Amino acid sequence: FVSHPIASQAVTYIVMRVASLATMFYLLSLVAYIKSRLNNTQPTTRYALYVVSLISAVFAMKTKEISVTLPITIMFYEFMFFKAAIRKRLVYLIPLLLTILIIPFTYLSLAKPAGEIMGDISEVSRVQSAMPRWIYLFTQFRVIVTYIRILLFPINKNIDYDYQVYSSFSDPNVFLSFLFLIFIFGFGVYSFYRSNHSNSQLLTFNFKLLSFGIFWFCITLLPESSVIPIVDVIFEHRLYLPSIGVFIAVITLIFIAINKLRVEKPKLYRVVFSFLAAAIVLLSTATYHRNNIWQNMLTLWSDVAQKSPKNARAHNNLGIALRREGFIDKAIEHYESALTLKPDYAEAYNNFGYALAVKGLTDKAIEYYQIALKLKPGYTEAYNNLGHSYNAKGLTDKAIEQLQIALKLKPDYAMAYNNLGVAYSISGLTDTAIEYYQIALKLKPDYAEAYNNLGNIYYSQNLADKAIEYYLIALSLKPDFADAHSNIGLAYYKKGITDIADKHFRQANRLNPAKFP
Repeated sequence: FVSHPIASQAVTYIVMRVASLATMFYLLSLVAYIKSRLNNTQPTTRYALYVVSLISAVFAMKTKEISVTLPITIMFYEFMFFKAAIRKRLVYLIPLLLTILIIPFTYLSLAKPAGEIMGDISEVSRVQSAMPRWIYLFTQFRVIVTYIRILLFPINKNIDYDYQVYSSFSDPNVFLSFLFLIFIFGFGVYSFYRSNHSNSQLLTFNFKLLSFGIFWFCITLLPESSVIPIVDVIFEHRLYLPSIGVFIAVITLIFIAINKLRVEKPKLYRVVFSFLAAAIVLLSTATYHRNNIWQNMLTLWSDVAQKSPKNARAHNNLGIALRREGFIDKAIEHYESALTLKPDYAEAYNNFGYALAVKGLTDKAIEYYQIALKLKPGYTEAYNNLGHSYNAKGLTDKAIEQLQIALKLKPDYAMAYNNLGVAYSISGLTDTAIEYYQIALKLKPDYAEAYNNLGNIYYSQNLADKAIEYYLIALSLKPDFADAHSNIGLAYYKKGITDIADKHFRQANRLNPAKFP
């Protein structure tokens, strides 16, 4: 579990660390429950462990919705491994089963209209209504087989699969996948049956553990691989919790086999341990290699675009990565690819427009922003970028209009406040401009561009020392900020300190020779 590269997305992808955090509480709750049930001699310790299990279950529910299966998993463990009267079982299980209500009550407690709450739930869980439930389920039969393949043979891993959607149960890929999954589930049922008809206590436990691992995998996949359609049909981080069941089942199956053969081949243990040690080394190496791909946005999305060439989102995101590295023309090529694959892709039009604006093609950029807004009328970033381009053309009234729409849609949008400051500065309303820059900095204290723009205002008021102060803050936050280097060079030149001015001019030229020749 620790060494397998399937964990890389849940751990390295910062947003998806909710999956690994929820899994930690999930495991802690289960282990504390088991320890509590096994402790028959120390009541205080037993009750303390049960409280730990219950609190961990609450934390798991508040972390991620996948934890909804935790009480069911604990219930399976209770009935598979412990013996007790039904009343005693219910005393243990009912408080844990009630934690399932935490997730719906969390949303119902919000002071919002019902329709807005449902929208929030859909956004957080990424539930979609566009895909029919049965089509999503048919596709998941194939997806789960892919998950098993990745766990057993972790090659060609991908953060964003270009995965085929299946609309018919009679499709051979779907039907055969369904039969394969039924076989696995049936094997779990058979293993549990064998556990109740074995003369060996060790073999009984091992067969139960094998069965429990298979049931764990099936149960924990249900929230994201059933009839509830989620925007993306496959994501590797969804395997983080279910993978534990596969590892339990596979390792238990190996030891059931070698325990059966050890009388005939007593050295088999040594061979198996060597094999498992080698597997851990190979998996660790694969994990290290996979994390190299995650080292930055460019390496990550280059990998995705290579593996999923027909994935529009991969080309769009690779375009963003290339643009940030200064490869504008290459970025534009990938935006064009994204729009060829998905002509109604509003985000790609917006990003294409931004790249054109960087190249100085402001009119064309405005055209692309307008297309993005036609496709996605509430697109805050496109309104902001459109306002920025109107600023570049000196059309401050139009800029202010678009930027105010952006702020109406997103009141805490620091970039829109900064661009409004630019608009008012161009209009000569410097006090208003300063006010908007300061709001932007309250919302985003590390906003280098806002500090640079404040420096520009003070420079225009012949306050070179104060301008330098703000330019230096901008450079401390963003050392490769070419505009700030050029501006601080001008400020020092105005003060007559030409050696420092020349140093900053040369740095601006090195960072952006096209803009600062």
